[in-house]
Amino acid sequence: MNTLAYKVGGITKSEIIPAGSVVDLLDLNNFNQIVNKHDFNRGWFEAIKEENKSELVINSVLEKAKKEAEEYSEEEVKKVKTKNK
Repeated sequence: MNTLAYKVGGITKSEIIPAGSVVDLLDLNNFNQIVNKHDFNRGWFEAIKEENKSELVINSVLEKAKKEAEEYSEEEVKKVKTKNK
């Protein structure tokens, strides 16, 4: 699970989004409302804007991020083992 923080009317709200789910947050209309934009840069979330709606739909891709982190960790362990030989 990951938490998406965003502002509505000057108040910060947070929404827990389970990994692999797509949520439609009715009061989130603009990407600029999002507080934790760095999570999008890390690939934990994707913003999907549907053609016939004005809302921003958020896709939690945390499982993908976890898998990439595990693969990266495994590569780092292999590099360390190779250096120590």
